[in-house]
Amino acid sequence: MSRKFLYILRWCGYGFLLMAGFDILQSLIPLGFTNPLWEMSTMSSLVERVPIPILGFLLVFWGEDKERKIWEEKFLKFLPWLCLTLGIIFLLMLPLTVINTWRINQTNTLQVDQKLQQEERQIGQLESQVNQVNLEQLRAIATQLKSVGMEVNITQPQPQLKADILAQIAKAKIQMPDRASALKNNQTFDLLKKSLKLFLGALISGVLYLQVWQHSSWIKEL
Repeated sequence: MSRKFLYILRWCGYGFLLMAGFDILQSLIPLGFTNPLWEMSTMSSLVERVPIPILGFLLVFWGEDKERKIWEEKFLKFLPWLCLTLGIIFLLMLPLTVINTWRINQTNTLQVDQKLQQEERQIGQLESQVNQVNLEQLRAIATQLKSVGMEVNITQPQPQLKADILAQIAKAKIQMPDRASALKNNQTFDLLKKSLKLFLGALISGVLYLQVWQHSSWIKEL
């Protein structure tokens, strides 16, 4: 391999590392530590960007100690420790991913439960209202119910219209817990898929960084 081509490879490596540094800063700002959503989003962003810095390290280390400048030899002594630090950081993401997955799932469950309670109060108020309104108001309520998928014949006499509306409300009250449960299950499943991808990505990234660090021991001899 020619000296000129070797220099090109290494300068490409330095460029990749510099761009990766900018990406990391962009991912971290604004800071949101202790916020599980921010932490999961940031970790996912960092894992997705791992190929660029890994390639950068490989290109910089290409050729080991051949054709190195004096300034470069001094700078290289810092890079293996950076690899080691990054490897440890990515491995520390593993327990943090598990903890944040649990925290986010708890928050999602609480939000669904709160929404269910709110809807139960609203439908209870509607049920009380149906028992107190006249025919025109019943038809207005029936029209609103039709807009959300509840079929009610608004041309019926008041007693039958009232009975049909109450029947639809009772049916909705029965279905609400099942819909809430289905929503919880879907949210949990989607969260687990994303968390598993992040967990495996962080594990692979940590191992790669540690492998690069382990095989850069020749730098100690510079």
